Amino acid sequence: RFGRIVGYYHKLLEYIEKFPEVTDARERVDYKFFALIRGIIKREIPVIIGETTPETRTIFAHKAKKENAPIIFAEENNTINVATPTSSGYKYETKQFGTILGELGGDYQIKNSNTILNAILQLKACGYTITQDNIHKGFSSVCNTTGLMGRWQILGTQPKTVCDAGHNIGGIKYIVNQLKREKYSTLRFFIYLFAKNLK
Repeated sequence: RFGRIVGYYHKLLEYIEKFPEVTDARERVDYKFFALIRGIIKREIPVIIGETTPETRTIFAHKAKKENAPIIFAEENNTINVATPTSSGYKYETKQFGTILGELGGDYQIKNSNTILNAILQLKACGYTITQDNIHKGFSSVCNTTGLMGRWQILGTQPKTVCDAGHNIGGIKYIVNQLKREKYSTLRFFIYLFAKNLK
Protein backbone atom coordinates (compact mmCIF):
# COMPACT_ATOMS: atom_id res chain seq x y z
CA ARG A 1 0.00 0.00 0.00
CA PHE A 2 2.76 2.42 0.98
CA GLY A 3 4.67 1.98 -2.29
CA ARG A 4 1.50 2.69 -4.23
CA ILE A 5 0.89 5.86 -2.21
CA VAL A 6 4.41 7.21 -2.82
CA GLY A 7 4.18 6.29 -6.51
CA TYR A 8 0.85 8.14 -6.71
CA TYR A 9 2.44 11.19 -5.09
CA HIS A 10 5.33 11.22 -7.58
CA LYS A 11 2.89 10.93 -10.49
CA LEU A 12 0.93 13.91 -9.20
CA LEU A 13 4.14 15.94 -8.93
CA GLU A 14 4.98 15.14 -12.55
CA TYR A 15 1.50 16.30 -13.52
CA ILE A 16 1.97 19.58 -11.64
CA GLU A 17 5.24 20.26 -13.48
CA LYS A 18 3.35 20.04 -16.79
CA PHE A 19 0.72 22.55 -15.64
CA PRO A 20 2.49 25.28 -13.62
CA GLU A 21 -0.46 27.62 -14.07
CA VAL A 22 -2.40 25.60 -11.47
CA THR A 23 -0.87 27.64 -8.66
CA ASP A 24 -2.38 25.88 -5.67
CA ALA A 25 -1.99 22.34 -7.07
CA ARG A 26 1.20 21.63 -5.12
CA GLU A 27 -0.42 22.51 -1.82
CA ARG A 28 -3.39 20.30 -2.65
CA VAL A 29 -1.10 17.38 -3.55
CA ASP A 30 0.91 17.77 -0.33
CA TYR A 31 -2.33 17.83 1.67
CA LYS A 32 -3.59 14.72 -0.12
CA PHE A 33 -0.33 12.87 0.49
CA PHE A 34 -0.37 13.90 4.16
CA ALA A 35 -3.91 12.55 4.43
CA LEU A 36 -2.86 9.25 2.84
CA ILE A 37 0.03 8.65 5.25
CA ARG A 38 -1.87 9.59 8.39
CA GLY A 39 -2.80 5.95 9.06
CA ILE A 40 0.70 4.65 8.36
CA ILE A 41 2.74 6.73 10.82
CA LYS A 42 1.37 5.87 14.24
CA ARG A 43 1.78 7.73 17.50
CA GLU A 44 5.09 6.96 19.26
CA ILE A 45 5.75 3.96 16.99
CA PRO A 46 9.12 4.04 15.16
CA VAL A 47 8.80 4.34 11.39
CA ILE A 48 11.37 3.33 8.76
CA ILE A 49 11.30 5.23 5.47
CA GLY A 50 13.18 3.48 2.67
CA GLU A 51 13.36 6.17 0.01
CA THR A 52 12.33 9.80 -0.19
CA THR A 53 12.32 12.87 -2.38
CA PRO A 54 12.83 16.34 -0.89
CA GLU A 55 9.05 16.78 -1.04
CA THR A 56 8.05 13.50 0.60
CA ARG A 57 10.82 13.72 3.21
CA THR A 58 9.44 17.00 4.54
CA ILE A 59 5.95 15.53 4.86
CA PHE A 60 7.20 12.32 6.51
CA ALA A 61 9.26 14.30 9.02
CA HIS A 62 6.37 16.65 9.81
CA LYS A 63 3.93 13.79 10.36
CA ALA A 64 6.40 11.82 12.50
CA LYS A 65 7.06 14.89 14.66
CA LYS A 66 3.34 15.46 15.09
CA GLU A 67 2.90 11.83 16.22
CA ASN A 68 6.08 11.87 18.35
CA ALA A 69 7.20 8.86 16.30
CA PRO A 70 10.94 8.21 15.92
CA ILE A 71 11.74 8.27 12.21
CA ILE A 72 14.63 6.53 10.47
CA PHE A 73 15.51 7.32 6.87
CA ALA A 74 17.10 4.10 5.64
CA GLU A 75 18.80 5.79 2.69
CA GLU A 76 20.95 7.67 5.24
CA ASN A 77 21.97 4.48 7.05
CA ASN A 78 23.38 2.07 4.49
CA THR A 79 23.66 -1.37 6.07
CA ILE A 80 24.97 -3.01 2.87
CA ASN A 81 28.64 -2.74 1.89
CA VAL A 82 28.41 -4.69 -1.38
CA ALA A 83 25.50 -6.20 -3.32
CA THR A 84 26.44 -8.74 -6.00
CA PRO A 85 23.86 -10.21 -8.41
CA THR A 86 23.65 -14.00 -8.39
CA SER A 87 21.77 -16.42 -10.62
CA SER A 88 18.83 -16.33 -8.22
CA GLY A 89 18.95 -12.95 -6.48
CA TYR A 90 21.66 -11.03 -4.63
CA LYS A 91 24.57 -11.71 -2.32
CA TYR A 92 24.80 -8.95 0.29
CA GLU A 93 27.91 -8.17 2.32
CA THR A 94 26.42 -6.29 5.26
CA LYS A 95 27.85 -4.23 8.09
CA GLN A 96 25.95 -5.87 10.95
CA PHE A 97 24.73 -9.25 9.69
CA GLY A 98 27.58 -10.74 7.67
CA THR A 99 26.95 -12.27 4.25
CA ILE A 100 23.28 -12.67 3.33
CA LEU A 101 21.98 -14.51 0.26
CA GLY A 102 18.79 -12.88 -0.96
CA GLU A 103 16.36 -14.86 -3.08
CA LEU A 104 14.71 -11.87 -4.76
CA GLY A 105 16.12 -10.32 -7.93
CA GLY A 106 15.81 -6.87 -9.44
CA ASP A 107 17.92 -3.75 -8.92
CA TYR A 108 15.32 -2.29 -6.55
CA GLN A 109 15.94 -5.13 -4.08
CA ILE A 110 19.14 -3.43 -2.92
CA LYS A 111 17.19 -0.48 -1.51
CA ASN A 112 14.42 -2.76 -0.28
CA SER A 113 16.94 -4.96 1.53
CA ASN A 114 18.60 -1.95 3.14
CA THR A 115 15.19 -0.81 4.39
CA ILE A 116 14.47 -4.28 5.78
CA LEU A 117 17.82 -4.44 7.58
CA ASN A 118 17.21 -0.99 9.08
CA ALA A 119 13.83 -2.22 10.29
CA ILE A 120 15.47 -5.28 11.85
CA LEU A 121 17.97 -3.05 13.67
CA GLN A 122 15.09 -0.97 15.01
CA LEU A 123 13.08 -4.03 16.09
CA LYS A 124 16.11 -5.43 17.90
CA ALA A 125 16.61 -2.05 19.62
CA CYS A 126 12.96 -2.28 20.76
CA GLY A 127 13.70 -5.64 22.42
CA TYR A 128 12.59 -8.12 19.77
CA THR A 129 14.66 -11.27 19.44
CA ILE A 130 15.74 -11.72 15.84
CA THR A 131 18.62 -14.11 15.28
CA GLN A 132 21.16 -14.21 12.47
CA ASP A 133 19.55 -17.48 11.41
CA ASN A 134 16.13 -15.79 11.24
CA ILE A 135 17.53 -13.07 8.99
CA HIS A 136 19.42 -15.45 6.70
CA LYS A 137 16.45 -17.80 6.33
CA GLY A 138 14.09 -14.89 5.74
CA PHE A 139 16.18 -13.52 2.88
CA SER A 140 17.03 -16.88 1.30
CA SER A 141 13.56 -18.44 1.36
CA VAL A 142 11.15 -15.49 1.11
CA CYS A 143 9.37 -16.90 -1.98
CA ASN A 144 8.70 -20.28 -0.40
CA THR A 145 7.73 -18.73 2.93
CA THR A 146 5.41 -16.02 1.63
CA GLY A 147 4.46 -17.07 -1.90
CA LEU A 148 5.94 -13.84 -3.25
CA MET A 149 6.70 -14.03 -6.97
CA GLY A 150 7.64 -11.77 -9.86
CA ARG A 151 10.69 -9.95 -8.52
CA TRP A 152 12.94 -10.16 -11.59
CA GLN A 153 12.03 -13.81 -11.51
CA ILE A 154 13.74 -15.89 -14.19
CA LEU A 155 11.12 -18.27 -15.57
CA GLY A 156 13.26 -19.80 -18.32
CA THR A 157 16.66 -19.62 -19.98
CA GLN A 158 16.05 -20.79 -23.59
CA PRO A 159 15.06 -18.09 -24.34
CA LYS A 160 15.69 -16.09 -21.18
CA THR A 161 12.29 -15.21 -19.78
CA VAL A 162 11.92 -12.80 -16.89
CA CYS A 163 8.81 -11.81 -14.96
CA ASP A 164 8.67 -8.68 -12.85
CA ALA A 165 5.65 -7.29 -11.05
CA GLY A 166 6.71 -3.65 -11.08
CA HIS A 167 3.68 -1.91 -9.60
CA ASN A 168 4.58 1.78 -9.53
CA ILE A 169 6.56 4.40 -11.44
CA GLY A 170 9.75 3.77 -9.49
CA GLY A 171 9.53 0.01 -10.05
CA ILE A 172 9.02 0.40 -13.80
CA LYS A 173 12.04 2.72 -14.04
CA TYR A 174 14.20 0.10 -12.32
CA ILE A 175 12.96 -2.55 -14.75
CA VAL A 176 13.75 -0.39 -17.78
CA ASN A 177 17.26 0.35 -16.50
CA GLN A 178 17.88 -3.32 -15.81
CA LEU A 179 16.68 -4.28 -19.29
CA LYS A 180 19.20 -1.86 -20.78
CA ARG A 181 22.00 -3.97 -19.31
CA GLU A 182 20.66 -7.23 -20.70
CA LYS A 183 22.23 -8.66 -23.86
CA TYR A 184 19.78 -9.81 -26.52
CA SER A 185 19.20 -9.79 -30.25
CA THR A 186 15.42 -9.70 -29.88
CA LEU A 187 13.42 -8.31 -26.98
CA ARG A 188 9.75 -9.09 -26.53
CA PHE A 189 8.14 -7.04 -23.81
CA PHE A 190 4.70 -8.00 -22.52
CA ILE A 191 2.80 -5.74 -20.14
CA TYR A 192 -0.19 -6.92 -18.16
CA LEU A 193 -2.32 -4.27 -16.48
CA PHE A 194 -5.38 -4.64 -14.36
CA ALA A 195 -7.63 -2.40 -12.35
CA LYS A 196 -10.12 -3.24 -9.66
CA ASN A 197 -13.80 -2.49 -10.02
CA LEU A 198 -13.72 -1.65 -13.71
CA LYS A 199 -17.22 -1.24 -15.15
